[in-house]
Amino acid sequence: VTMADPPITDDQAEAMARADLAEALADVDDMLAGRACPPHQRAALALFVHNLGPGALQDSTLLRRIWSGELDQVPAQFDRWSKARDPRTRKLVPLLGLRRRRRAEAYVFQGMSPADAHARALQDWPT
Repeated sequence: VTMADPPITDDQAEAMARADLAEALADVDDMLAGRACPPHQRAALALFVHNLGPGALQDSTLLRRIWSGELDQVPAQFDRWSKARDPRTRKLVPLLGLRRRRRAEAYVFQGMSPADAHARALQDWPT
C-alpha cells in the first residue's frame, strides 16, 4: 500500500486486517504442528508473525522454547525482537514502539487481555 493507492473504507481495512491475521494464525498453526496451545498463546504468536513474518518465528529461540516446554522462558524471548537497524549506523538499536509491542505480545502470551497487555506495556515503557 502506498500513498498513490486509492483510499479504502473502514470495512475494507477491517477485512484486510482480518485476512492478514488469519494468514498469520495459519502460519503459527503450521509451526506448532498439532501441539496443544491455548488461544491466548496462539494469538500472541499470530501478532508476532503478523508483524515480523513467519520466518522470524520459524527460526527463533522463542519457538524452540515452546517446543521444549520451557514456556516460562518464552516471554523474555519476545523482548529480543525489539530492535531495528539504524539507517545511518546500520547497527541494531532498541525502539520504544517495538519494545512496547513485544512486551504486550509477551503479556498476551501469559494470558493477559490485549487491552490490559497494551496498558501494562505502556506503563513498562513510558515515553
